[in-house]
Parts: sequence; structure tokens; C-alpha cells
Amino acid sequence: MDTTTPIASETPQRRTRLLPWILFFAILGLAGGLLYRGYGFYSLPLDQRVESSDFRTLGPGGLLGHGYGIIGTALILTNLLYLVRRRMARTAGLGSIKAWLDMHVFTGLAGGMLILFHSAFQSRTPVALVSAIALGMVILTGLVGRFLHFLAPAPDPMVIATHIHALDATLEGAGARARAAIDAIRPTEPDAQAGFLRTLLRLPTWMREARAARASVNAALDDGTVIEDHAMEVTFRKTRKKLAQLAGREVRTVAINALLRSWRTVHRLLAILMLLTVPAHIVVAWLYGYRWIWSQTP
Repeated sequence: MDTTTPIASETPQRRTRLLPWILFFAILGLAGGLLYRGYGFYSLPLDQRVESSDFRTLGPGGLLGHGYGIIGTALILTNLLYLVRRRMARTAGLGSIKAWLDMHVFTGLAGGMLILFHSAFQSRTPVALVSAIALGMVILTGLVGRFLHFLAPAPDPMVIATHIHALDATLEGAGARARAAIDAIRPTEPDAQAGFLRTLLRLPTWMREARAARASVNAALDDGTVIEDHAMEVTFRKTRKKLAQLAGREVRTVAINALLRSWRTVHRLLAILMLLTVPAHIVVAWLYGYRWIWSQTP
């Protein structure tokens, strides 16, 4: 018996599960390090910071403070590579979309955190305030989108086929009835051009269709046939329940993917707004003399 195949097939899954935890602890480590280095300065009232010995280092125009902003901006720009990867979804050798999405979330959070520490938790100009608000909204909508992506179940026909086969093994003809009920399910197709609000208003319809899908499978398998063997009867009931859940999940997949697609549009619009404010923020900082290592001006 070949024992190497299961191990080889599980390795990518293990890597996929491990990467989010590595990035999670990296974010915690970055936050802890930034707070450890500057908590004494950031906790000071604004009118006392100028007198602090850390002002020239951790202030928005200081060596570290300004550096945080530059690195954070670079991470935010790197973050946009995920959009390029999604456009090249069928290109082999570039890594999985899931891993890129994890890195997309990481660079967004890390970049946003560095920019927050760059600002020293203050906004001294209207441009900086608009940039901070736009960045905050981009990060917030990105986290919501990641949550929706997590909720969206990936369709798996093999799982349904396995449960249908289990029904046939328990009760002859049950699998065919279940397959017919599932094939008859026709969830409302989303409009590809629909906005987020319009998609959100359609959620109650999809919820009703998911309940109807579950009820349809249960009704197709509830023909009054008595299974005398207790163990087989228990197995049949569990399989029927699971198959009804899978039928409802098929509808939920359509709904959440439609919601996620429209939410991405909101996220991208806010990202464009944020990117438009970045050059303005850089120009204002340069004109006021905050030129990092190219200037001695604090």
C-alpha cells in the first residue's frame, strides 16, 4: 500500500492553515514592538510631546515616525498586488489565491498600523485627516470582506454525491429522489451589475430559498417508508439532515458570493480615494520640510 500519497496531499493544506496563524502572530508582534518602543511618548498630552526626548525620533517627521509612514505606505501599495493576482487566477506557479488573500489582509493591517504610529495618533492637517479616515474605512471594509469570504462556503459536489450514495446504500431509490430535489433548486441569480444595497435587500429572498431547499430535500426523502434496522434508520436520518443542510448551503453560497462581489466594489472605491490622498499628503509633508533623512528639519 502506498502511504506517501495522503501525506503529500495534506502538505499544502497544512501550509494553508499555518500561514494565517504566522501572520496573526506577526501582527501582534509588530503592534507589541511599536507600543513598547513608543508608549511613553504616545501617552503624553500633545502639548508636552515637543519637550520629550523622543519627539525628534517618534514624531510624524522624526526618523522612526516618518520611517513608519514610508514603510506603511509601501506595504499598502504592495497590498494592491492581490488584485493583479486575482486577474491572473489561472496562472500556475504564483501561489494559491487563499495565501495571497492572507497576505493581502496582513499587508493592509501592518501598513495601516505603521501609518497610525507614523501619525503619532494625531492629524495635524486636513489632508492627513482625510487620508486617515480613508485608510481606516479601507481597512474596515477589507476586514468585513474577509469575514464574508470566510462565510462563503465553497461548493463541493463530491460531498453531496457521497451523501447521496450513502442514502442509496441505506434505502433503495432515496438517493435518486434526493438528487432530483437538489437539481430542481434554482436560487435567484444575482445581477452582476447590482450595487451593495440592492444585493443586501435581496438577502431575505435567498434566505427563503435556502429554507425551501432544505424543506424540498426533506420532503423528497420523507415518503413514509419504515426502516426496520435501527442503526440504518439512524444513519438515514443523519444523512438526510446533512444533505438538507448542503442543499441550503448551495443557495447560501450564491447569496454570500453576490454580497461579497458588491462589497468589493465599495472596498475598491474607498481604496481609490485613499490612494488619491496619499500623493497630496506626501506633497504637503515635503513642502513643510518633513523630508525624513533628506532634511534636518524636525
